Amino acid sequence: MNGLRTLRKLLIALAYILMATLVIPPIFNSYFNKIEPWILGMPFLIFWVVFINIVIAIVLLALWNIDKKLDGGEE
Repeated sequence: MNGLRTLRKLLIALAYILMATLVIPPIFNSYFNKIEPWILGMPFLIFWVVFINIVIAIVLLALWNIDKKLDGGEE
C-alpha cells in the first residue's frame, strides 16, 4: 500500500510539472507570446497564463479527490 501511495504522489508531481512547463518562458514565449487574438477581453498571452493556472488547480483538485477516495478518507 505504501508503494501505491508513493506512485500516486509521483503522478501528482509529474502532472503539476508537465502543466507548469506550459508557462515557463522558453516554451511559453515561443508559442503564446501574442497580443492577438483577444479572448475574454485579455490579450492571448494573459489569457493563456490565467487559463493554465485554472487548469492546474482543477487537475490537482481532481487528483486530490481521487487520492482521498483511494485512501478511504484516512488522514
